Amino acid sequence: MCASANDSDAEKQRDDLIFDLIKRRYDGEIERINNLDNKAGNLIGLTGVIAGFLLGASTLTASTLSRNAILSIIYFIGIGILLVSIGLALWSVRVRKWAAVPDVATLLEKYTNLSYSEVLQSNAGEMKKAVEKAEIQNEQKAKLIGLSWYLLISGLTLVFIFLLISTLSAGANKT
Repeated sequence: MCASANDSDAEKQRDDLIFDLIKRRYDGEIERINNLDNKAGNLIGLTGVIAGFLLGASTLTASTLSRNAILSIIYFIGIGILLVSIGLALWSVRVRKWAAVPDVATLLEKYTNLSYSEVLQSNAGEMKKAVEKAEIQNEQKAKLIGLSWYLLISGLTLVFIFLLISTLSAGANKT
């Protein structure tokens, strides 16, 4: 009888440990959602300010843009890439459906008559599914944010090249 009680305690501890590990993983994915949304929001803000400034500055550089077609193409492609970067970051923060587990109604309706172990295992299984779905969605979100970041750098590089060439050509025209 004593061995059976020890086995039961060991199984309960094992089930508790597995459930706690899955719950931590679930909580980590939910936290990752928030972190990725914050990164995307910061990227949207930064890129939006830069693109807005550069579009506003285009009125100041209108003479350079109108004189040199290649420079205008570089400039506006750079700004276009910045706008695509904003679009991707916005796409990454779009509203998605996230699984909230455990479902409170299911807990009350189906699990009140089950044993502790059965409830723990059922909820762990549902959390596992939610973690897997959240992982996939978070990976997609992270890829969009990463691509948005690379486009930001590319767009800024093109605009910097425009500024460098237009500054050098303006200096050459003065001499």
